[in-house]
This record gives sequence, structure tokens and C-alpha cells, in this order.
Amino acid sequence: MLDERILAQLDVQARLHGMPPSVPVSTEVAAMFLGYSVSTLENMRRDDNGPVYIQPSGEGNMKVKYQIRALLNWLHKNTVTSITASAIRDGKVFATIHDVMHEEPFWIDANGIIAGLAEQSTVSDAAEKILTHDVVWLPVVDAVSSHDWSEVVAHAMLAGRVSSILSRQTQQIAARVESSELADMLAEVPSGGRKSIDD
Repeated sequence: MLDERILAQLDVQARLHGMPPSVPVSTEVAAMFLGYSVSTLENMRRDDNGPVYIQPSGEGNMKVKYQIRALLNWLHKNTVTSITASAIRDGKVFATIHDVMHEEPFWIDANGIIAGLAEQSTVSDAAEKILTHDVVWLPVVDAVSSHDWSEVVAHAMLAGRVSSILSRQTQQIAARVESSELADMLAEVPSGGRKSIDD
């Protein structure tokens, strides 16, 4: 059986190989493809241990871009030791409250309409959307509850998963509170006040 990390790396490389090599992409898109958060990729730039990037000289505030070929070259030169977000999802799609509060990359158009989870796109769909959409990192719960979606089925499926997790968490909280209240009530009953079975 192949190690999950190997599968994750193959999946990332398959997506990158499906893109034209000279296409420049944003930090958000590069982070999505590499399976890192935006802040991790920014830290790698600062520490000079990430992929080569493009930034016009003299323009410190200009947005950084990465060419697909630079991302591929970096992957080939480095051993990826972390399991990417896409591999995590393959085995346990949004299983905990942490998962739905965590930021994930979403396709979003110029009107602010979400077109689905970016990492769940096929290679051909990603190649098309990268030309017409931005990638925005949002907490999953915010994405399903406070944004309009163009992909109604994808929205409904993801919202169903999020609702299920939140419902399960609510039930667990209620059960714990009930258990605490019961324990507190039992602690208040004097030991001499309890009747034995023989009474």
C-alpha cells in the first residue's frame, strides 16, 4: 500500500503538470497546489527556502507571483514530508469542528461568488478557473454560510457536511453539560440521605 504522503505528492504534481508551465499564479494558488497555508509560503519566502517567485524590482508592495514551472522545480528538488490538505480530505473529509473552522482555498469570481473548493477541482477545471477566478482562503463554515455560490450542488453538499459536524458537536456539548449537571446534583446529596436497597 502506498504511503499517503506519496499519494498526496503525486496528486499535487498531477495538477501542476496539467497547467501551462509559464503561467504565473498568486501566493494563494501556489499554497493550494503545494498543500501549505499562505502564511507558511510567505514564511518560506522570508526564510529563503521556498520556490522561486516573481516580484517586480523596486515594487515592494507588488503582489508576488509563482510560475508553475518554479513550483514543479521546487517539488522535484525537495522531499515533501507533510501530508497535503487534499490527501487529508481523501480519507476524512471535514471530520471535526477544527476542520470546518480551518481556512481552505475556494475559487471566487470578480463578483465575490464562490465556485467551489479549489482543491477539489479536476485538473482541467482548475486550468480553466485559474484564468477567470481568484483563490481566496476562507474558514469553511464562513464560506458555506455567508457567501453566494455558483455551484449550487457543491454548496449544498459541503453545507450538509458542515451542518452534520456542527450538529454532532452541539449534541456532544449538550451531553457533557447534562453529565456535569447530574454529577453536581449527586455530589450535593448527603451520603446519609441516600436510601439503601435494603431499606
